Amino acid sequence: MHATRLGLLTAAIIAINPAVAAAQTRAGLATTLRQLDAAFVCPQFLPSDEARRVEISQFGRALAAKGVSFAQATEIRARFLTRHNCNAPVEAEATAIAEPTSATVAPIAIATAPQ
Repeated sequence: MHATRLGLLTAAIIAINPAVAAAQTRAGLATTLRQLDAAFVCPQFLPSDEARRVEISQFGRALAAKGVSFAQATEIRARFLTRHNCNAPVEAEATAIAEPTSATVAPIAIATAPQ
């Protein structure tokens, strides 16, 4: 019963003082953002399209649970991508494809001309 009274008192204080509720919301959002940041993996390093869909869905749901709008979540996502250098080009040496060597090819007309 004591816990119920304490819960009601806390709810009443929050209802009376919106600043307290706002501060708690900001603190909860800050914690969520820290957790998301710590676990963030750039989309190009996830193993599949399905893994990317799951990750972005979880990211969006976590922010929506804290009352973040779609526009705000999009801005936060963009900042995470920048912060983690997800838009940086992959090292050229790691992904370089060797240029094919040019071969001398006889034109078809010459190669197939009757002798």
